[in-house]
Formats: sequence, structure tokens, C-alpha cells
Amino acid sequence: MIRHLFYIGCAFFLLMLSTVAWGKKTFDDSLPLLNEASQALANNNLSWLQYHIPILPAKKREPLLYVLLSQYYQFDPKPSPTLVPWLQSIAKERPTLSETTLLDGYQVVRPRYDYPSLARAILGHWRLVERRQQYANELREGSLPWQKIFSQDNPALFSEQQSVVYALSQLDAKQLRRSWQKITAHQYYFPDNSVLSAIAYHLNDDKLLALLFAQPVDQYTVDTLHQIAAHYRPERALAIFKKLLDNKQLLSYSFDAIALLAKRYPKARLYLLQQKEKGPYNQEALNVLRQHKLIQT
Repeated sequence: MIRHLFYIGCAFFLLMLSTVAWGKKTFDDSLPLLNEASQALANNNLSWLQYHIPILPAKKREPLLYVLLSQYYQFDPKPSPTLVPWLQSIAKERPTLSETTLLDGYQVVRPRYDYPSLARAILGHWRLVERRQQYANELREGSLPWQKIFSQDNPALFSEQQSVVYALSQLDAKQLRRSWQKITAHQYYFPDNSVLSAIAYHLNDDKLLALLFAQPVDQYTVDTLHQIAAHYRPERALAIFKKLLDNKQLLSYSFDAIALLAKRYPKARLYLLQQKEKGPYNQEALNVLRQHKLIQT
């Protein structure tokens, strides 16, 4: 009940922001309908939505759908098979209310309330959620189609890879090791370090972390350093970062990670101060101390 009231309240606020464009009389007249529509959407009441919304005139229907779906999308609802057909039909519509705006010096006519794009966004998010869950289940069962996903001929490689990375975060240590064994037994195409980063980070395994940090550095390598700084035991994290200082390609990233760690672990800050005074990397230490405001300048 509280969840539904919160949803209705947020939708009410969004609707208030549309008062000028929509017109005060329309706004006032439509508040009860907005409340009912919000409840129907939150309760997956398809029959109400299919009966009451289509009969509204465009000047009420389109802004109502825009506000309704805007808040629904932000509310991050769980996939609802009941609502899929309705959202699919909304996604195919073409709004009739339009506005003219200037874009790069040109006048552009666009929908005033682009509710079909919101419906498509919700459906796309639900497909992503379902795919992530499907991959997690297949990883647990050992049936994920690695070769199909991690192929240079797969046009959806990058989006599907990110779903695999998310699914890996849902596995326990035994399932993660089984997934790694599957990878090492075959020659799959990995365009970056994201999969290795996910497995190495979640297993907290020295050999896998060493393998990751031996690869060419990409954003996933750097993200893993930041995650280690934020979530590993601080003693463990500092020990990892110290070992990486001999790796020239990771030197600056490692010092940055130590500075992040220093915000929750005083010994990491002390180590940076020592490096600044008499360490071989005194300039790097000084730079991150200043950058992260760990010393006064």
C-alpha cells in the first residue's frame, strides 16, 4: 500500500510540472483519473487500462500516458507479462500532439509527450532483466551457450556480454569456478576484460587477479581496482595494490586505488605519506594525495 501511494505521489508531482503545457483545467479535471490509472498500473490491472485510457481525447490521454509511464519507468518495476501486450500496443502509437523546437539552428517538430518511447524503454528494460536471469540460471546449470555469445560474428556481443557479467555476480564461488573452467577449456572471443574482471573480483583469487592485471589495461581493469578499494578487506586490498606498483601500466591506477582505500583505511593514507617523503614513487603519491584531498595544499 505504501509503495502504491509513493508511486501515485511521484506521478502527481510529475503531472504538476506539466500544468503549464497541459492547461490548468485539464490538469485539475484529470487528477482523479491519474490516481486511478496509477493504481491500475501498479496492480497490473490490464482491463482498467484498456477500457478507460483509449476513450480519452488526445489532449488528456497523451500527457496522462507520458506522466504515468515516466514514473513507472523510474520506479523500476519487475517484469509483468500481464502488461506486456498493452505496452507493446502503446509503443507502436504515434502521438498527435507536437511541439516545435530549435536544434542546431533548425526547427524540429517532435512529440510533446513521447509516451511510446517510454513504453519501448520499459519493455527493453524488462527484456534485459529476463535475459540476465536466464543467463544466471544457465550458468548455474552449466548450459550457457558461451560459443554463441562470445563469437566475433555475434552482433549483440557487447550487450549480451554485459548480461553475462551481471549474471556472474549472482553465482556462488563453486559456480564461478565451474564457469572459469568452462572458459579455460575453450577458445572464446572476449573483446575486453569484463568477464575475467567479474570472475576474478568475485572469487577474490590471487591467480585470477594476477592474470587480469597482466592483460592490457581497460576500463574494466580500472573498475576492478576501484571495487577492490571499496569492498575488499582493507589489509587485503592494500597488499594487492602494493604488488601492482611494479606494473608500469598500472602504476598510476594503483596509486589512485590506494588513495580511494585511504578514505576508509588510515594505514593506506600513511603508506601514501611515506611514499611521498622517501618512496621511489614520491611524485605519484603526492599527486593522488592532492587529488583526493588527503593532505592540505
